[in-house]
Amino acid sequence: MKPDNFEKKSVRKANNNKYNKRIVSLIALSAVVVSTCAVTKNISADNKEKSSNVSVELNVEKLERDKVKIELENFTPVIKSLQLSLKIDGNAKFREDSIKWLVESYADESSSDLKTHVKMGNDKKSMEIFIVSSEPLVKNGGTIEICEINVEKDSVGKSAYSIEANVNAEGESYSYVINDTNRQVSGIDMANLSEEKLTINSLPVISLKNSPAIADGSIIVSKGDTFDAKSYIEVNDEEDGEISVDEVTVTGKVDTKKVGTYSIKYSVNDSEGDEVTLVQTVMVEEVNANNATPPTITINNNGQGDGKLVVTEGKVGNLLDLITAVDYLGRTINVNIEGNYDLNVAGEYKITLVATDRLGNESRKDIVLTVEKAPVVPDQPDQPTQPDQPDQPTQPDQPDQPTQPDQPDQPTQPDQPEQPGQPDGSGSANNNENNGTNNSTDNNGTNNNTASNNITNTDSEKKNELPKTGQGVFYGVIVAIAAAIIGSGIYLVTKKKK
Repeated sequence: MKPDNFEKKSVRKANNNKYNKRIVSLIALSAVVVSTCAVTKNISADNKEKSSNVSVELNVEKLERDKVKIELENFTPVIKSLQLSLKIDGNAKFREDSIKWLVESYADESSSDLKTHVKMGNDKKSMEIFIVSSEPLVKNGGTIEICEINVEKDSVGKSAYSIEANVNAEGESYSYVINDTNRQVSGIDMANLSEEKLTINSLPVISLKNSPAIADGSIIVSKGDTFDAKSYIEVNDEEDGEISVDEVTVTGKVDTKKVGTYSIKYSVNDSEGDEVTLVQTVMVEEVNANNATPPTITINNNGQGDGKLVVTEGKVGNLLDLITAVDYLGRTINVNIEGNYDLNVAGEYKITLVATDRLGNESRKDIVLTVEKAPVVPDQPDQPTQPDQPDQPTQPDQPDQPTQPDQPDQPTQPDQPEQPGQPDGSGSANNNENNGTNNSTDNNGTNNNTASNNITNTDSEKKNELPKTGQGVFYGVIVAIAAAIIGSGIYLVTKKKK
């Protein structure tokens, strides 16, 4: 091989090696970029996984100690009906009688047909909400307010809880109807994304001790005395019981070297994390103890006498409400009662009232507490029942209208008598006889013309009833003669032709 060719081949090989290294570097850099993007994408996906898998976002806001507001957030569809299934996880349950509906529709108030209903589970830890309207439900910025509802503890102990989506008997957490298309949409991808802690917790109570140093609700300190703020208070909590004053934080300062009025603040948290504060007045005063007089005790006994107190059993809850005491400056101080008594049992009890001011001056008063038996209130008599209203008399039936009597048949006109033929000889005699009778009747004057007509009609009727034998014979003879003449003529003509 020639040297020149060898040199060229070496250079070419070196260049190829450099090129290959660049390609490998580029591939490695690309892999790093892709991996970084993938990791970033996975982190972002993890952060958004919960919200991306949720179609209906439930929000629960705590309004008060035991009241929450339920609403849907970031909700885009325009809907006219909605069904939600919810449940409580934790030591709480719903109060059905406390629900306050917030949902509205865009229909006019006068024509709105919005209907709402809630169905509680037997344990009150689950509920289904039903909302139906013919118009779209009001939505403000993607938020549909549903309702407010109170909750209460399900049992003793801590009350932390959350309200989550539930799955009903139909296997759904939500269902709604889109306004424009009437298409129903349902599913189980609903979740409460709020991380706010919910509790039903009785707040701690910070109160002043029953101390002679308390007057008119203020802590009284003598000038130059040592002041320990926590020694004047006590803390109690329904769930946690008595809380040590060591857990209390005090802010503010009191300078007992200077006479004046100061303000301090006590703060404490219970086991649920709920905080309570008490702002307290502290008075620093310079007092000459030689001028202080013992406290004055007063009994509100309605004029029963200074050594007697009368109450009615079961009517007074706290006997100290009827007793007051003031110190030498007229400030109200605490009173203690020595002796046993029962305000719910009638009888007489001997007790002693004791009042002590912060300087140690004490007043005592022995009295007789009389608990009178409560009067028995008679039962209210039953209200007499209103007598039944008598039945209204029924109207008598109207009598039937009398039927019109049948019209009598109209009398038929009698047949007109046939006109008599010409009388034969005997008929003439009879006729003449009749005429004679008629003439005789007319001459006697016993009948008027009307009577005469009646008689004539009657005679005519009688004549119609008689057989007409005279006329029949007459016509028969004529017919027989005619027939004989015709027969004879025919016979003669016939014979002559022969």
